[in-house]
Amino acid sequence: MLKILCPHCKTRFFRPKTSGRPPKYCGTDCRTAAYRARQKTGLRYSHKHDQDVARIAKSVAARAAAALQHGQLPLPARPLELLLETLRLERDVADLKAVAVRQASEYGAPWTDIGHALSMSVSATRARYGDEQVAKIRHWRAERGSGPGHRPARPRPSRPTSAPDSVKGENTLPSPALPGDPAYQLTTALSHLHRASGHTQRWLASEVGISASLLSLILLGKRHPKWKTVKAIAELCNADPADLRPLWEKAQGIPPVALPGPEDFLQAAASLKAALRGMCIAAGSPTPDEICFQHLTLTPRRVARALLSERPERDLDDWPFVAALATALRGQPDDVRPLWQRMMVASALVSPPHTEPDPGHTSDRPSLDTAGTRTPRQAAPSARRPHRPDMLWTSRTRRGNQDSDALQRRLEILEVIRSANMPVGLTTLSHACGLPTRYTSEVLSWLRERRFTTTGKDGGHARGPILNAAAEGRDVVQEFLDHLSLKTNGAIYIGPTPTATSTSPTKPPSPASPPSTSTSTSASPPTPAHSAKPTSRSSAAKRASTTSPATGPGSSRATPSPTPTAFSAHSTSHPSSTTSRSTPTRTPAQPAH
Repeated sequence: MLKILCPHCKTRFFRPKTSGRPPKYCGTDCRTAAYRARQKTGLRYSHKHDQDVARIAKSVAARAAAALQHGQLPLPARPLELLLETLRLERDVADLKAVAVRQASEYGAPWTDIGHALSMSVSATRARYGDEQVAKIRHWRAERGSGPGHRPARPRPSRPTSAPDSVKGENTLPSPALPGDPAYQLTTALSHLHRASGHTQRWLASEVGISASLLSLILLGKRHPKWKTVKAIAELCNADPADLRPLWEKAQGIPPVALPGPEDFLQAAASLKAALRGMCIAAGSPTPDEICFQHLTLTPRRVARALLSERPERDLDDWPFVAALATALRGQPDDVRPLWQRMMVASALVSPPHTEPDPGHTSDRPSLDTAGTRTPRQAAPSARRPHRPDMLWTSRTRRGNQDSDALQRRLEILEVIRSANMPVGLTTLSHACGLPTRYTSEVLSWLRERRFTTTGKDGGHARGPILNAAAEGRDVVQEFLDHLSLKTNGAIYIGPTPTATSTSPTKPPSPASPPSTSTSTSASPPTPAHSAKPTSRSSAAKRASTTSPATGPGSSRATPSPTPTAFSAHSTSHPSSTTSRSTPTRTPAQPAH
C-alpha cells in the first residue's frame, strides 16, 4: 500500500481506511495548522486597532506623568487630585487592554493563548473582547474624551457600531477621532463651539451649506472637513477662524513652515498664539484660573497675557512656559514647537516693531560731524552692542525705567507663593515667572527683607507676615510702619507732624510736645580751638538728659509718642541722619556769631 505525503509536515503515512475519500493530512493538528495558514494568506485584516493602541498608549503615558507630578508635588488643599488621576489612568489602561486584545487577535494569536494570558476561559474572553464589544468601547471613549472628571454616559446605540473583521479591500466606515488622533482637537473644538452656540445641527448645516448627516460625521471626527466649512462654522458660532487654522492644518497633516523670512515675524507670533487659543477652545475654553489649577508653574496673569495679549512674542519667547501651557490645555508640546521655533528664527532675523531702538545701531546716533564729541553714555561707532531682550526685572544698582516691570515680576512671584499654599522652591518660581535663577533670587531677597516672604530651613519660600496679615484682613500698612519704627529705634517717627522748635539744653522736652529738630548746643558760647578742654562729667550728664534714650547720646531728636498715629514727614532711612552734625566737645576755631 502506497504512503500518502502530508502537505503540512511533509511526512508519509498510510491510509487509515480503505473506504471513502483518502485523507490529505496525517492528522487533525496538521489539518488545523494548514487551515490557519490559509486564513493568514487568504484573509487580510484591516489592522484598524493599530492606531488606537498608539493613541491610547500616549494617553496612558500622559496620565502616568500627571500622577507622578501629583505624587512629587502633593497639594494638601486638594487631597483627591492624585486619586482622581489614578482613576482616569485606570480607565485608559482598561481601554488599552481591550484594543490590545483585538490587535493580538488580528495578528493571529489563538484565543486559547489570549485567554491564558488574561487568566480567563476562551468563551469568556471571546464574549468580553469581541469585535462588537471593543467597537462600543472605542465609541464611548470618543464621546467621553480625555478631559478630567466624569461625564454623563450617553445612551448606547441599539445596533453594533462596526462590522466584523473584513477582508482586504472591503470598504468600512471610519472610526471616530480618539485622543491622540491629529483630528481630535479640531473635532473637540468644533463640538464645543456648536454646544456653546446653542444652535441645532440642522440649522447650522443649512447655514454652512452641507447636509445635516455630514455635519454630524464632522462633529464626531469621522469626516475631515474642508477649510471653508471650518471657517463658516467658526463664524456662525462667534469664534475667530484664525484660532482653528492650526488645528485644521494638523488634522490635514500640513507641516508648519520652519524657516520664515524677516517679514514673517508677526505672522509667526500670531500663528503660535492662534495654535494655543485653538487648544484652549478644544479644551472647553477654560478660564486662566482653571488652566493653572493643576499646574503650579503657571500663573493666571501670565496665561491671560499669552492668550489675550496683542504682543504674544513678549510672553511666548520662553519655551518651558509654552510647553507647560500646551500641556495644561490638554495638547502636545510637540505640536507647537515648530511654530515656536519659527517665531524665534524670525525674531533673530528682524527685531519686532514698536520696541526700543538698538543702542548700538548707527542710525540711532547723532552724526559725528555735527556733534564733534560724544556723550559719556554714547558708544563708539565701531562698538556695536547686541540687542538686549526685554527682561522684566530691575537691578539694585541701576534702576532705569523698568520700575513697573519689576513690580509686575514681584506681584507674579507673590501670586505663585500665595496660590501654592506650601513652600515653593527657587527653581519652580524661576520657571513660573520666566526669569533666570539669579534674578529670581534677587527679587526674593527684596521681598524677604520687606517681610513679604519667608525662607524655611529646606530652602522653600512661603508667605511672610505681610501676606498673612493681608489674608487675615489686618492693617498691613500700619503694622509695616510700626515694624520700621522699632527696627530703626525711633528714627522713623510715626505720629503728629512736628514743628521746628529749639530745645533747652537743661530742660528735657515734654512728652506732649512735638519732637525738636534743632541742634543741641552748650549754654556757654564756644571757645577757641586752642582753649578747648575735655568735657566734664556733669556737663555730659546734662547733655545726656536732653537726648532721647531711643536714639542715643549723639541724637538731637526727642522720643516719639508711645502710641503711633500717623506717618511723619521727618522720617529718614539713612543712619547718619539720626545723629547731630555738631558736638559740644569739638567746636570750630572761630566763635559763633
